[in-house]
Amino acid sequence: MTFPGAVHPLEAHGNIVGMEVVLLTTSEEQLSCVVFAFDKLTDLLVLKEAGAHAGVTTLRLLRASYVKAVLSCQHPKEPTDLTLPPVDQERCRLREVKALAAAELEASRIGHGVTREAQAIFDALSKTMPCRWQGKAVVVLDVVKVEEPYGVEQCRRFHPKAAAYLAQCSVWGGAVQVGG
Repeated sequence: MTFPGAVHPLEAHGNIVGMEVVLLTTSEEQLSCVVFAFDKLTDLLVLKEAGAHAGVTTLRLLRASYVKAVLSCQHPKEPTDLTLPPVDQERCRLREVKALAAAELEASRIGHGVTREAQAIFDALSKTMPCRWQGKAVVVLDVVKVEEPYGVEQCRRFHPKAAAYLAQCSVWGGAVQVGG
């Protein structure tokens, strides 16, 4: 939001770093926070908000241009701690590992070189049973393999000692179902 010929609502209060503010954003959200930092060059505010648990705070980045109004601005009753908390490197590494594993799992659920119908069949099956892609074939429970064009005739026992109840394949509403 631009303020042609006018002072930006934040600048009307002078140096607001360390101030307790209530901001109204252009999306009509009210934020009660402490201004941790304000970089005019990048137009970014760093806001310190109370976290979900006692003793925890959240830092939020917000473009200053998204501030519609400053509803309240006052000096805090006690001095504001403007130091960053220590970062637990091990915790960050574990979060990264977990996020990468989740992304790899999600990527493995997308068939390469398959039709939309094939992907829809895979998605429907994987809601109730573990499935994976093997080329263009869908492997269900590591026991049954369904190949293109994904009909009843294309259901094969993937493992020769597969249980008898997994041998039957039928097509329901465009999605292959395996069961007995």
